Amino acid sequence: MTGGARQPVEVSVVVATMNRGEELNDLLASLESQTFQPFEVVIVNDGSTDGTVATLQRFAERTSLDFRFISQENRGVSAARNVGIGAARGRLVAFTDDDCVLLPQWLEFLFQALQRQPEGVAGVGGPLDTVVKNPTSLAGRFVKNQDDFNYIPVFGGPVILHRHVSRVGEEENIPYLRTSNALFRKDALLAVRGFDEAFRQPGGEDPDLCYRLISAGWRLRLRKEIRVLHKSRDSFSAYFRSLRNYLRGEFRKSRKRRLYLEPVIRRTYSLLFFRKIAVAGLFTLAFPATLFSAMKRFGGIDGAVYALVTLASKYAALAVTARCQCESVRGRFH
Repeated sequence: MTGGARQPVEVSVVVATMNRGEELNDLLASLESQTFQPFEVVIVNDGSTDGTVATLQRFAERTSLDFRFISQENRGVSAARNVGIGAARGRLVAFTDDDCVLLPQWLEFLFQALQRQPEGVAGVGGPLDTVVKNPTSLAGRFVKNQDDFNYIPVFGGPVILHRHVSRVGEEENIPYLRTSNALFRKDALLAVRGFDEAFRQPGGEDPDLCYRLISAGWRLRLRKEIRVLHKSRDSFSAYFRSLRNYLRGEFRKSRKRRLYLEPVIRRTYSLLFFRKIAVAGLFTLAFPATLFSAMKRFGGIDGAVYALVTLASKYAALAVTARCQCESVRGRFH
């Protein structure tokens, strides 16, 4: 389906979506507000069963954007993004997610940032700002306090560390970019054959892509001023579901670690199960200090919830990793 008139473009924006018919409206409106022109938008509908197709059809009929959407059977987020890459006409491919809202200069800033980089830089990206529907709810306050998206992976000695975005330098080489907010050279994506389609759920597919780019000799950079609003679900069950998907992706990366040529990346994913045991044990020992610090920082109830849910997340991480390990031994992990 096509919206506005087709013309030559340098940048294609690719979005994979599934069952986010209502939330897509905010993303589509923010794409229409972009100051950078011209660009095209390619939405890949990955087997939605809600009103997603109707939302996309209505938008295609009224928008002046160079807009297309492609529908396929449900094959997972990585396969959907690969379809988008294959359909993209631009030499640069930007990614964002269906639960994001873009500031008007998002694409302009990404384009300018990548243009200023040497040829060896495959992509640039930025952090996310968390927004929740009900910021006054207990779960909503926890998600906001967690602030995970402002901690950026960096090469930190023997393993990859996460550092607050305010402490990341502009010339640092970043291990991976979040594909909620990133722009890549299409030729680099094609050179590593895009996303690994074994990563069906969101979680792990963007680090894996970036690790393979780094193994092929490319570099990645972060621009802390290029931000995207990410609509996080304000429920504890959604938080732990996302954590499970991320950890399953982390385990899959640990199985691929020998394919990543950067030693720091390989070390990060070695002995993953034992690392989770150590992290859970150390966090338990430090819990009284963590609880005191959190209550002082966020207040009594919020601080206690923050500390307790964070403790629970460490044991959930251990449990999910143990299950993946068992499934792998039995040959059922896929």
